[in-house]
Amino acid sequence: MIFWKQGPLGACAVDRTAHAGRPPDIDSLITPVASILLIDDDAALRAVTTEILREAGYTVDEAPDGKSALELYEAGQHDLVITDIAMPDMDGLELIMTLSHSVPQPRLIAISGDSQFSESLYLPTARQLGVQGTLTKPIRSEALLQTVARVLSSPASH
Repeated sequence: MIFWKQGPLGACAVDRTAHAGRPPDIDSLITPVASILLIDDDAALRAVTTEILREAGYTVDEAPDGKSALELYEAGQHDLVITDIAMPDMDGLELIMTLSHSVPQPRLIAISGDSQFSESLYLPTARQLGVQGTLTKPIRSEALLQTVARVLSSPASH
């Protein structure tokens, strides 16, 4: 059965038939769950993105800014960090530079709003700093999940 959800990211389909007939604990044994740290100052966008990722089977921790994200990152183990670029307190580029000194270095995806600087400055700069994937807002759920899967399948830097 497919459910449609509407949110700031647009409509997305969630297929609930993938787990039909099997207890959820069997699925977790078959597919390891990846842990994602999602950072965005837009609470509504963060909530919808978290829901999409959780529906896809990922565990998600959330932070509204880079400073809070660093505390969560240092306290836990995350397979992937997804960060917005333009945020208060500590922006995404500063967060990416700080995380690039971590051992091991996390897999990173940078996202940025639809502004004149997103595709011409912010996202190329994030790529130069070592992020493995970039997305421009508004984010389509399919693009999000494809990028997450691609980046998670790449080896982590040490």
